Amino acid sequence: MPICAQIAGYFLCTALYNVYFHPLAKFPGPRLYAASQIPITTNRLLGDEVMTFHKLHAKYGHFVRVAPGELSTINPAASKDVYGHRNPAKSIPKDFIANCVFGNSLHLLEKMEYNPFLANISAVVKFSAMRRAIRSFSFMDAAFEKLIPAHMKRKRMEHA
Repeated sequence: MPICAQIAGYFLCTALYNVYFHPLAKFPGPRLYAASQIPITTNRLLGDEVMTFHKLHAKYGHFVRVAPGELSTINPAASKDVYGHRNPAKSIPKDFIANCVFGNSLHLLEKMEYNPFLANISAVVKFSAMRRAIRSFSFMDAAFEKLIPAHMKRKRMEHA
């Protein structure tokens, strides 16, 4: 049997298992998303993940299968299952985000001045989206690290 046929057979069998026999098979969602990591990874790389999840929840309800081994939920009661019996989100203050992250304000609104930390956020968000998408395919993770452009690594380190 030619190697191409073997590879195609492997992916077909994996997709069938993911859709019909995987432990998450009982959850609603598009079959293409259940079959492969590719659709959600594409959405993540394009920056459409949030909008896609919104549309999927509007169509399928509170729990949606968004990848072979991944669920998304908008059910507040699920926070106990996800975070344990205590919900840490209730203890997080709801104003000026630096206080929440760093325990101190950056006073950016008061100063109205350029801040390199904030300037890097865009690059870091793009890097994080790429990194998260590639991590969906574990065999590509090591190669991805070598392919990260030097300027992205530099921005990531500056941000950190």
